Amino acid sequence: YTMPVNSGEDAILDPVGRLKHLTELGSSVTVDHNVAIVRYFRSGPQMEKMARTYYSEGQWEQAFILYNKFATLFVEKLPKHPGYSKAPATDRSRVKKLLKSSFEKAMELKEKLKMKYEQERNDYIQQKKIEMAKDCRYGREPASDKTGEILLLLLLLFILLFFRQIIFLFVEISQ
Repeated sequence: YTMPVNSGEDAILDPVGRLKHLTELGSSVTVDHNVAIVRYFRSGPQMEKMARTYYSEGQWEQAFILYNKFATLFVEKLPKHPGYSKAPATDRSRVKKLLKSSFEKAMELKEKLKMKYEQERNDYIQQKKIEMAKDCRYGREPASDKTGEILLLLLLLFILLFFRQIIFLFVEISQ
């Protein structure tokens, strides 16, 4: 898992947005109607098994995404597959049992991730407060997020002054 495009301060400060991003990743599932339905029913349990492995390894984001993909695939997408009604009853029954536990794990992970993201946000805010307090204690201006913009403006100013000197040299030479 990687942070959303607006990673950094915005992402850390928005636990709900981070969860929404994971949910969107988990919902992005496509089904090829030319692929035999049995292939989906055979690979589905492997997907759920991989989600359990991620969960047991503490990789909650990856587990959450896979549990969501599994549920999206078998609840929303596959019932529209032309061969769905021809899927073996044993395969459908096995997947149905896995879906129940997958939903429960996904809900559990959602709560754990929400708490984790809220803690990360709180830690980040606390760290920023500490940095600002240090800056004030030592008489420095608080660190600005606009440092890059200031450096760019200084560079542009330097370039303008440089070209101004070149123009003055050419004027002197031409006289």
